[in-house]
Amino acid sequence: MSLTEMEESGVEPWQVPQKRWVEVQREERRRLGQAEESGPPAAPFSDYEEYHRNDVKRAISEGKPIPPEVLKEYRDLSAKPEPSKQAELKKKMEEKKAEVLPQKNERLQKIAEAVRETMPEIVPIYRLKGTDGNWYRAGGFPTGVDSTGERKTEGYAFQSSQGTTVGTLAQTEQELKDRWKKTEDKKVSDFYAELLKMPEERIKSQE
Repeated sequence: MSLTEMEESGVEPWQVPQKRWVEVQREERRRLGQAEESGPPAAPFSDYEEYHRNDVKRAISEGKPIPPEVLKEYRDLSAKPEPSKQAELKKKMEEKKAEVLPQKNERLQKIAEAVRETMPEIVPIYRLKGTDGNWYRAGGFPTGVDSTGERKTEGYAFQSSQGTTVGTLAQTEQELKDRWKKTEDKKVSDFYAELLKMPEERIKSQE
């Protein structure tokens, strides 16, 4: 492939080995009737070689897919470069942020946890058997029907500080506990998400 053919097909110097690039340059010089050499007598093709090296270096920095056979010629260029001062500064800032973030998150989590309420007392809900053979809640007997004294557990419910039952009946105490925890966990999680969006002044007002 000549230099003209390379240019027409869009092939760049970094896509071919150094030896092939030097040959292409020499062939082009011969075609133009010019001397093939481009450097001092001790290194007659050094200019071509240097140009190729710089083009490969540029392509590597741009993240282009350098052919393996080309990379082998420039192992020093393909090695991971030393981080620049800017990169080092960015790394330090990220490390510092990583140290501060858990502290902030711990603080916000503590604030969010404050909205969690204490679970009310759980009490069993009974049904009493009436003299008519039916089951009733306490105080729910119809006129002329009395309790036989026999009772069965219908389920469990939360009891308020006033002594009344609240919420939906559950079949077991554990079901009720799990239900309460799920509700409170969501409440804490939602408030924590709000805190993450709050400005510092508003966060302080929540403490």
